[in-house]
Amino acid sequence: MRWCFAFCADSDARIVKGLLAIILAAVHGKQRDTLIAFNFEHYFEQLDLLAHLSQSRSNGINAIITQIKQI
Repeated sequence: MRWCFAFCADSDARIVKGLLAIILAAVHGKQRDTLIAFNFEHYFEQLDLLAHLSQSRSNGINAIITQIKQI
């Protein structure tokens, strides 16, 4: 049996809430090996978001992605 994951996350900050929605849309319903292999950097490049994030936002997003991949 293969498990598919569903995640939820929230933030008080609107920008973080929006970034979380983008991340969660990409990973929702995926299986573990698909999550591990998912190229988040390419995903954000396609959306042209990386250039618009501050260093602290980028670090926070990377921490969220690391948590998702560790599950």
